[in-house]
Amino acid sequence: MILQELFEIVRSNSAIMNRVAAASWKGAKAIFVEADTVPNHVVRIKWAKRLLQDAGDGPVMKEMTRMVLVVLEKSDPTDAEIETAVGQIIDKVAEAEA
Repeated sequence: MILQELFEIVRSNSAIMNRVAAASWKGAKAIFVEADTVPNHVVRIKWAKRLLQDAGDGPVMKEMTRMVLVVLEKSDPTDAEIETAVGQIIDKVAEAEA
C-alpha cells in the first residue's frame, strides 16, 4: 500500500471506522469481564472505559481507526482482521501506559 493511499483511507473511510468502533466496543466488553490477574488490567480497564465513552466518531475512535489501518495496511480488512488488530493495539497501549 502506498503512503498516499493509506492516508486517504484513514481520513475518509467512515464505514471502516464504524467497524473499528464495533470491534473496539467488543474488546472493551472483554476487558471488563477479564480476570484482574491479566497483565496491565487496571490500565486496560481505563482504556476500555475511554473506548466505551466515545460515541463511535469521537477522538478516541478516530485514533483507534488510524492505528488499526496503519497496523493492517489494507483498504478493506475483514472483521476478524479488525478485531485482531484492535486486541493487539489495546495490549500495546496498556503496556505503554503501565
